[in-house]
Amino acid sequence: MNPKDPLESDVPGPLPTAPFKTEQLSNGTSTSPSSGLARLDWLWADTRAKLALAWIVVVVFVAIFAALLAPADPIEQDLRNVLGGPSWDHLLGTDDIGRDYFSRLLYGARVSMFGSFLAVAVSMVLGIPVGLLAGYVGGHTDNILMRMVDAILGFPGIVLAIGIVAALGPGLTNAMVAVGLTFFPSVARLMRGQVLATKNHLYVEAAEQFGSTTRRTILRHILPNAVQPIIVQATLLLAVAFLAEAALSFLGLGAQPPTASWGGMLSRSSQFLEASPSVQIFAPGLAITLTVLAVTSLGDSLRDSLDPVVGTERRLRRAIAKVSKGAVASGVESPERPT
Repeated sequence: MNPKDPLESDVPGPLPTAPFKTEQLSNGTSTSPSSGLARLDWLWADTRAKLALAWIVVVVFVAIFAALLAPADPIEQDLRNVLGGPSWDHLLGTDDIGRDYFSRLLYGARVSMFGSFLAVAVSMVLGIPVGLLAGYVGGHTDNILMRMVDAILGFPGIVLAIGIVAALGPGLTNAMVAVGLTFFPSVARLMRGQVLATKNHLYVEAAEQFGSTTRRTILRHILPNAVQPIIVQATLLLAVAFLAEAALSFLGLGAQPPTASWGGMLSRSSQFLEASPSVQIFAPGLAITLTVLAVTSLGDSLRDSLDPVVGTERRLRRAIAKVSKGAVASGVESPERPT
């Protein structure tokens, strides 16, 4: 008598399949829709993130359609109405040379958004390739690139930005390119660390053994699995770029007159604290504060969604809430716990 296979004797039928649905991707692989980035569950489950995103959408909308929303020309002067208070014609009053303050506030959103995105774009364009090259190649290439990055990190960021602007000349583009150059070392170091952690995985080694080229290995297997922390870093740098643009414009190194910017508006209003309406001090400052707070909150929520522990806790809370709502809707009472 042949003994029964223990596996066959213990399993009376086919094993049940997992009830999780998957989505088919273009490359033939599948992923679970429960992923935070796949279906943005991390966003809809976080009230703070939803409020932050709503404010950012408002600022972007104002920046794009400022020409349609502004009630007056932001550079048109009315010297007969200097430092006027709020009225139906000028909702936030006029500045020291009679320009409509509300219109300049709307146009200032465009300048601040453009400058911040430009700084982050410059840091990403420079930092991601440098980090990829240093982490993947290693050796002397890694040492040379990282020593250059360390040399840039040795300077205070705002001081280095002021020095670069002094060399290139004042202006919004030059100022934000300088800010982007001060940001790129942190992006490069983060990207290098992610590449070092990713390139030793088995799927990367298997791809190389099966003849994958260096370019294909980096773009297909390493970069997609290392870019998530970079996305979070980009959102946090965007908030810092807003503050840097406002600071440089306040110092006269950013957007030049008559271009409206939130930092420049703060600078001009601060020169007439006693004569100008108080709302002209608080309006651009409040806009900068809320925008920076919104971008930072959105970045924090995104970072939490990528954290395995926090993400799992969020999904468990959502699942428990759905089960509870379903039980209440169907009139099913939860069983009492035995004593």
